Amino acid sequence: MKRRFSLILALLALALLIIPAALLLASAAHAKDIPLQWDASPSANVTGYIIYYGPEAPPSGVTRPHATWAFPYSATVTDGLTATIPGLPPGEWFFAATAFNEVGQSEYGNIVQATVESFVPPSMPHEPITIPLPAGNVTININFPQGNL
Repeated sequence: MKRRFSLILALLALALLIIPAALLLASAAHAKDIPLQWDASPSANVTGYIIYYGPEAPPSGVTRPHATWAFPYSATVTDGLTATIPGLPPGEWFFAATAFNEVGQSEYGNIVQATVESFVPPSMPHEPITIPLPAGNVTININFPQGNL
């Protein structure tokens, strides 16, 4: 009985390790990098930009990060006017940029939205396709539309 209980505990512990790892790999397989580009701030002495992002847009009237609401994620850019936000899972994502310098930070610029689509594998034909081939060595080239895999 004691051995059986130990075996059950070992299997349960193994399952608790494997299942989260499988879910993490599955979500990573559907993640997408989002490239962003913005115009330079017209303000003098800008030292960088903060790109804020999250799965929800700010409530009406919220124009900068504050105590009652803020985007859950951010990335600081101090060199250039582009950034790539890596590994976003499927869903709706909202982005806003602020400029900053030693004095403070601007309000959010335009809030933009991007959709990361879930991967849907291409459907297979319902019936096999038969292609008559001549005798001898034959080369078959199969071309897949871009973006399906």
